[in-house]
Parts: sequence; C-alpha cells; structure tokens
Amino acid sequence: MPVRLRIASDTHLSTITPEAVANWRAVVADVAADPPDIVVHTGDLTADGALRPDDLALAADELARIPVPWFAVPGNHDIGDTPLGPGQAGSIVSSGYVGQFRELFGPDHWAVDAGPWRLVGVDALVLGSGLPEEDEQWAWLEDVLDVGTPIAVFLHKPLGPPPGVRERGGWRFVPDDAARRLAALLARHRVRTVVSGHLHEHRAHVRSGVAHLWVPTAWAALPHTMGPAYGERQCGVLDLVLGDDGTVEPMFRQPPGLVDYVLGENLVDPYAA
Repeated sequence: MPVRLRIASDTHLSTITPEAVANWRAVVADVAADPPDIVVHTGDLTADGALRPDDLALAADELARIPVPWFAVPGNHDIGDTPLGPGQAGSIVSSGYVGQFRELFGPDHWAVDAGPWRLVGVDALVLGSGLPEEDEQWAWLEDVLDVGTPIAVFLHKPLGPPPGVRERGGWRFVPDDAARRLAALLARHRVRTVVSGHLHEHRAHVRSGVAHLWVPTAWAALPHTMGPAYGERQCGVLDLVLGDDGTVEPMFRQPPGLVDYVLGENLVDPYAA
C-alpha cells in the first residue's frame, strides 16, 4: 500500500506567537478530518526553543494533539544554527540545545519503516558543527541507509539551491562541505526524495534523479524583501504519497482555517522587536 504523509514545517510555536498556535491547530484539525498515515515536522517547531525552553514545552504539547503517529527533526530555532562565522546573529547549535530537544521530542535523528519505504530524519543543524552529535549521526547514517527499500530523507535545511542557481551554503542551506558529503552518501543508496523546510517556500525539483521537496511554512511566509525567492511563498503544508513502486507524489495543501500570513505585512515580525 502507498504511504500517505503530511509534512508540516516552520510552525514557530510560542506564547509570543499566538497566531502560529492558531494556524497549527488548523493543521491538526485537518489531520483529524483527513488522516494521513504519518505526520512529519521538518523543524522550527518553536519561535526560539534554544533560548526559551518554555517554547519547546508548548510545542511538545501542541504536537501531542496530532491523532496519528508523528516524527520531528529540529530546526535552527529549536536547537541553534550551524556555526557560520564571525558576526552570526542568533543561537549557535550546542550539545545542550540538542539535549533539550531530545528530552521532549525524542531522537533528533531517526529511521522508521513504513510500508515499502524507509523514512530517515536527519538533524541538519549539527552538520558542519564539529559537535560529537555530528560524528554520531554520520556513523548512524551509514547504517540506516544501507537497505534495499526506497528511502525518503527529512531534514530542516535544504541541501542546496535549485538547479541553475549559484548560492553558497550558509543560513539558507546545509554548509557546503557537509552538503557535498551528505549528497554523496545519499547517492550511494536508494534515496528517492529529500524533504526540507526552513525557507518558508514550497517547491519541487529534481537533482540526479532525486526529488527535492521544500515544505511551506505553517506560520508565516517571508516578505520578498528578505532575500531571493526560489519557490512559492505561501502558508500551508505538504501532502506526500510514497508509492509501492518508489514513486513520489507531492501536493501543496492549505488546511481550512489556516491564515496566509506574511511577516511585516499582515503580521508583526516578532524577531524584529
């Protein structure tokens, strides 16, 4: 039987973002009305879980509302960002932040078999960090990818820009060296799709026979003044059907009651305060 997934991302849940909580509950109600087999959250569950542990607790309570099995990987707003160099704003990923996430949501990287597929969650923020958790994850990946079934990989940051676009890794994508290493590892196995969030855009493109899917934000789209847009900036979730024959069928979905916010336009940006 095909595996039906609903993918949510970049919910930014917090007491300081009540509109994000309302949008999330619209997502949960839609899941209850039309249940998929599994829900996956591709990170930034919280507005700032690294520095506000209460955000993590609130997000854990909100994800517990999902009436089907669910899995989540962390985003930069949950455990801090990959070290990018001098002048970086915001929290930098640390073992302590990873530990906080694990206490409430379980492993930051995971693998689960669903029908004929293996679903693999990757912590994108430890890639290129030099933390012990990075070496642990690389070794683990070598094992869990070595299967004879088709594989879907989930992580917060995209591996890189779409074909034809030149932009180095950084805050938008997995750091270059780690992205090349991960792409080479995935190419040796039966990876059919790589699913990511972070950019608050939805897009589908193919690289080397692999479908790269960007999940929209369920909270608020970014204004076009915040960097180039490579996909559609619209709030929603992604429906994903993984076929018995290894096919990948994505479809954008906007749950009833979910408001299409844009930061700085019809919603005050809490990070600009």
